Amino acid sequence: MEKSRIRSIKLTLAKYLTPLCFCLCILFTFGGCKEQESFKMYQMGSIPGNGFYCVQEYNEHDLYEDVVIPDTYQGVAVRYILSDAFEDCSVQSVTMTNIEYIYGGAFLLCDKLQTVELGKVKSIGISAFSCCISLKSITFPGTVDEIDNNAFGGCNDLENVYFEGNPVKLGLGLFPYFTVIHGPSGGTVEEYAKSNGHTFIPTDT
Repeated sequence: MEKSRIRSIKLTLAKYLTPLCFCLCILFTFGGCKEQESFKMYQMGSIPGNGFYCVQEYNEHDLYEDVVIPDTYQGVAVRYILSDAFEDCSVQSVTMTNIEYIYGGAFLLCDKLQTVELGKVKSIGISAFSCCISLKSITFPGTVDEIDNNAFGGCNDLENVYFEGNPVKLGLGLFPYFTVIHGPSGGTVEEYAKSNGHTFIPTDT
């Protein structure tokens, strides 16, 4: 009788402790991840061949406050950040050196984001950085050809933006009305600033 009762207790404990152990195992596995494994990647095109990888999702549970997006994944270039990949994350800074396209809403509502290094980005999608309320300034490299509508709308602390070139397309409502725009004179940046009521400061004088 006593043996039967002990066996019953053991089975009951096993029933509840097994899921707990499994959860702890998962937690420690992710907690020890290398930084590159913090990203869920999506393949575009054929690999090997002309294919490449995109950042599809950032694993927020890794708790990286300063994120460096890898240039490659499994030896293949990482070129895009897809829509909503970082949405509502608590990252404080993001550095990218090989990304070319940032899709719409990629960093939407990242209210702790203070610093963004865009590397050689070519295109920034609609509302890509909207409501990043801790962002105070950003520099757009000369590689940027397009910034879509409302890309930095609702960034209520965005005091200054700096353009190193003149993008072909600048969408509507890119920045809060008070944002000061710095850039080359006589091009699309100056035209955009003046037609949208922004203070413009030329960088080539």
